[in-house]
Formats: sequence, C-alpha cells, structure tokens
Amino acid sequence: MKRFLVELLFLGVFLAGFGSPLTAQSPDTDLFQETLRIGRGAVLHVEWNSTGTLILVDTVCGAWLYSFGGTSLSDFLYLEAARLARFNPARPLLAGVDDDNRVTFWDTTMFEQVASLPGHEARIQSLTWNPDGTQLATLDRAGKMIVWDADQLVKSLELRLEGADQIAWSPGGTRLAATDSDSGTIHVWNTVGELVFSAVPEYTGQFGSGITWRNETQFLQSFFDYYPSGILWDISTGEHTDFADIGYRNAYSPDGMKLVKTGIDVAGIRDADTLETLAYVSAKDQQPIVIAWSPDGQWIALGTGTVDINTHPWVIIADGTTGEIVNTFEHDYDIKEIQWSPDSQTFLTVDAANRIFVTDPTTSNPFISPASHGHADIGTAAAWRDDGEVIAAADTNYGARLWDAETGQLLVHLHSGQPVTRLAWQPGGTLLAATGGIWWQSKNNNVYIWDSSLAADVVDEGAVVIPHVYIPIAFAWSPDGQTLASIENTRYLRLWQPDMPGLIRVIDSYTIRQSPFFDYRGQFQSLAWSTNGDRLDTSFSSGGNGGGVVFVDIATATFVSGDTPSRHASAWVWTPDNRFIWANWGYFGDGAGIEPRPPIRDITLGGAGITSAGESLPPLTGLTGTAKKAVFSPDARLIIGFDDLGNGIVWDVQTRTPLAHLTAISDATWSPDSTMLVVYGLDGLIRVLDPQTGATLYTFNRHFYANAYNPANNIQAIWSLDSRKVAMLDNGVIFIYTMQG
Repeated sequence: MKRFLVELLFLGVFLAGFGSPLTAQSPDTDLFQETLRIGRGAVLHVEWNSTGTLILVDTVCGAWLYSFGGTSLSDFLYLEAARLARFNPARPLLAGVDDDNRVTFWDTTMFEQVASLPGHEARIQSLTWNPDGTQLATLDRAGKMIVWDADQLVKSLELRLEGADQIAWSPGGTRLAATDSDSGTIHVWNTVGELVFSAVPEYTGQFGSGITWRNETQFLQSFFDYYPSGILWDISTGEHTDFADIGYRNAYSPDGMKLVKTGIDVAGIRDADTLETLAYVSAKDQQPIVIAWSPDGQWIALGTGTVDINTHPWVIIADGTTGEIVNTFEHDYDIKEIQWSPDSQTFLTVDAANRIFVTDPTTSNPFISPASHGHADIGTAAAWRDDGEVIAAADTNYGARLWDAETGQLLVHLHSGQPVTRLAWQPGGTLLAATGGIWWQSKNNNVYIWDSSLAADVVDEGAVVIPHVYIPIAFAWSPDGQTLASIENTRYLRLWQPDMPGLIRVIDSYTIRQSPFFDYRGQFQSLAWSTNGDRLDTSFSSGGNGGGVVFVDIATATFVSGDTPSRHASAWVWTPDNRFIWANWGYFGDGAGIEPRPPIRDITLGGAGITSAGESLPPLTGLTGTAKKAVFSPDARLIIGFDDLGNGIVWDVQTRTPLAHLTAISDATWSPDSTMLVVYGLDGLIRVLDPQTGATLYTFNRHFYANAYNPANNIQAIWSLDSRKVAMLDNGVIFIYTMQG
C-alpha cells in the first residue's frame, strides 16, 4: 500500500505541466545528471485491462494508466519502472521493465510492485503474456528469451535465437514463436522449451518480415515489400503454402476462420481455408494501415493513412462476415493503433499525433480524452533559447510549446495550425521562428515568429506570419539576430527584420541565377549565414550532377561564385574569420560508365584559406570502409568522418592530423563550444566523448535507439548554447541533462 501511495504522489507532481525534476541515474561518470523531464511520451502501445476499466499507455518513460468510466478517461497512475508494460489477460497482474533492465511485476488490485527479476544482460525489447496469463515471455536484443512463471514469478525457460526481434504466442498459448525479421528465420517452441519447428525462407522482403498466428499449428509469415508475399506454415506437418497475393496488412479473425488482407484502397475478407474472397471493404480511396478484429469476431476496424494532408484519414467499422460498412469516423492524422475493449463494445484509436480517442462503434461521436493530451505535447523538434531558461518544443498537433527549462512548467502554447517541424531562436533574443509540414505536404506555407517576452495570453496575437508560395524548406537567423532568412524548396528567398516587421524582402532566384553556378531546375535543400552576416550559403539538388552550393550576397541580392563543393557527399562550415570551407567524400549517381566505382575511403578538404595557391592538399585518411559522412565542429577547427563499417576519426582541419579513432558509431553532434561530441553507437547507446582523445565522458543509459544507422529518427541530442545542458528528445519526452561542477 505504501508503494501505491508513493506512485500516486509522484503522478500528482508530474501532472503539473507534465514536467518533473529528477534524481540522476548511475552513469559512467557524474559529468551530467538528469535534472528534468518534460512530456508523457509518445504512445508506443495502448491496451485495456481484462475488465475494460483501465487503459494502459506504454511510453519510453514508463506506463501511464487511465481509468475508463464509460464516457471519459481519467488519470489513474504512472509507473516509471514499467517500460514495455502489458496487462496480464486473465489475472490482476502487470509486467514491465525498469531502468536496470529487470522484469517488474505489479499486483493490479493495489498496484504494489511484487517482484523485480534479473535475467537479461542485453536490453529487453519485447514482452508478451500467453493467452491464459500463466506465462510471460521476454526477448532481449541479443536474441535471448526468458519465459517466466506467473504463479511463482520465477524463470521457467531460457531460449535463444540470434537476431530475433519478434516473439508471439499461438492463440491457445501452446507455442511460442520467435523470428528474425531481416533473415526471416523462425523458431517455434512448445511450453516445455522443446524446439518443434524451424525454418529459413529462401526469400525475405526488402523491408523485413513478420508472423501472424492462425491457430495452434499454422501461422502466416508475411514478407514486406513493394509487392508483399507470404508463406503459410503448418508446424504439425512441416508443409507450407506460398502466398503470392497477400495484403500489406493481414489479420486472422479470433476463431482463425477468416483472414483480412489490405490493398491500396480496399480490404478483402477471405475464407482462411480456401482463400476465397468473401467480401470487400472499401477504404474510402485510402490505404488501410491498421486492422483490428473485435474479440467476438463481429466487427473489423480499419484505420487508414494518407499522403495528402488535406484528405482526412478514417476509422472504418465493417461487419466481420458481410463486409458491410456500419460506421466511419473521420480523423485529422493517420491512424496508428486500434484496440478493442474485451467486451467488443468500445475501441481505442491512437492517431499519428499520439492523441487517444474512445469510440462506441455504433455511434458517430468519438471523443478524445483530455487526460491523454500530454502524449501529444512533444513532437519531433526542440530548441534552446540562448539564455538556457526556456526550451521550445514542437507538439504533434497544431503548433509548439514553450517550457521552463528549470521547472518543466508549460509557459505558453503557440498555434500555427499544423504540426511544427522546424524551430529556431533569435540569437541573443526572445523571438522564435517556426514552420511546419514536410516536403510533399503542408497545410500552409507560412513561417511564424513569436515573441516569448510577451504575456502568454497575447503571444499568439502578436505573432508575425511570413507567407510563402512554396514550402519553406529552411530558415536561419543572421548571427546578430537582426534578419531571418527563409528559402522555399524552389525559387524564392525571403528576408525579414524585426525592426521592420511589416516589410518582407523577396529574392527571386529565377531572375538572378548565374549559370553554371546554379541550375534553376533544382530544388533548394539548406540555408546558412556567413559568420559576419554578409552572405548566405544555400545548397540545391539537380538532375544529373549532384547539385551544388552557391552564395547569396545580401547587399546586392545576387548569387556569387566561390570555392564550393557539390551538394552530394559534402559538408561545409563558416570559420570564425568568415571563410567558407568544405569536405567531400563521394560520387554522385552510379558512375559515368564505370561499374562498379572504387570505394572512397578518404575525405577531401577545400575552401578559402585551406591551401595556398597551386598547393595540392592531401586528403584526410584512415577510414577503412567507404566514407559516408563528415561533420565539422562549430569552430571549424575539427572534423569527424564516418565510414560504412562504423568507424569514425576526428581530425584537426588545419594540420589534417587524426586525433581520435572511434569504432562502432554511426553519427555525432558537436557541442557549441566544440569540446564534446554526442555520438550514436551501433550498440544503440548514446555517449558524450572527448574529441581530442575519444574518451567516454558520459553514457545516456536510459536512452536506446533501435535504428543504428538513422538515429535522428528516434532520438535527438540538442545542446544548450553554453554547452552545459543536453536535451534528449526521445519519443515524445524531453530529458534534460545538466553538467555538474
């Protein structure tokens, strides 16, 4: 009972602005401490308890529980030590994972923690109860599986499949399957740990594979590709049936007698034995991306997605036998997950903005729970104000929010009419610029500028809106904070100054291009100011030659030539003394008749002041794989390069001397003072390194990104201007770490 009261007390503190000061976890050193957490976290999974009275939301920072009263959701409990949390389907028990990678069990009658069990050395990535709730299976990233006895709360089996990333119980709980989605390898064990089936398919999809159980002896293995295919395996006979025509999504009915498969804009209901199509369900000219059968098999819920931001997605409820549409529910964002209540009378919908809706399938009035708004508070962009006192974060719905960086208090909600995707603070000032949308879609093409010094109730009223013809692909403040430059994906560049808020200077690139320095058919990609603010650099793409980088002279509003690289396989930076320098490491395209081209392992430097006239500059050498990326330090004195084998080297730019050799890394972010690097390891961990020596200064043990070669899609490390704080933007939560001493 005491633990229950402590957790409720913590929930009350956390809900005040969804921010909470924290005590540090145990790092490698005490260089940084976690001092604040903002946001409840993006919805990773949602589910009902067995009685339909509680709803669990799994997030990166633990489990949020909401009580369901028939017409509303209310805050009930927050369990920090329950990552990957799942309700037992038949017993008053909940399982999760704590920060020490131990499996935690909770009695859900009083929500007391009843066990915390070790067993996994590698990070646990999945857990699932068997259907009768007697066993829990957990899987870690080394392919080790443990089956836990729910009565005794002890380990009963240990299994292994190297590379396994999915586990699934059969509908009756007599089989446990594990698969490596990349290789397609599948192992199936019985309840005493005997391997009863193993297979390695000849072909696996370009985008991986997955499994869907039909009954105790059959399961469908789907291969994700542009044209999906699959295999129906029968583990009792060892036979299989190839499916050349399955859906992008597939789901068996609860009794295993029907199979729903989705196409581009339709779903088909098939007889699971004969594969005869029984009925079609129209998806309203959109692609169904979620399928959910009601537990009683009466209903099918389809959730759709769209690439057109002006077309709203739908949840479609159809009769599970006839395919007749009985109801439709319009949503603002793509459908992410649908979960039916145990009695099939209500369902939850989670959209791409992480908002949770509760719906009766027979009515036309889905409602969004105000209690769940915290899961939509933090989106995919964040930025520190220069004074370090305020941090701005995009939300996932209609704008951005400003948060007190010391207390986590919400200061103001800024409205832009669409999710914000880019943010930039005025250097040394209080103005915040923002824009939304992505390259193919946007509700509007505006850049918004808010003044954070205004009172919260008038900030929106005082906003400056800079309209654009096309989507603004990039914007940047001048170093003195007196001009905001924004560039569209094609043609127009705009300059705005705070002291003349009603005036927008427009530069038409079509009228000032200077062939061959600029190909007007290309699209702009980036924008940055020179150190003293006299020029802008912008990169552009172009068919056939990799594009390039050009300068814009601010005084004359013309493009000017200079020593610049191609846009492809290049990085560049302005030095403190206003020189433009660059690095290049690759080819563009597949080669001019040379197949295959030799790998490039060196990085070439160029730009103003790098070499004397006529001097041949030796490249940066030492990478053993093919060079794939380079990043200059903010002071332009150092550069880190990466290859496709996970190696990294830090060089001194002027002397080209290697300073630190790194292994098993894929990306890095420099501190503003150029003295530290946040690096993304191939092991999924994120660390702070000394670039001079390569020594690890701190490890962010709480954070783990699944995609080692594209970490920014999972977690972003955002330094404060004074290099004393790091904001980790991790799946809908901002974790703030502060340097000690």
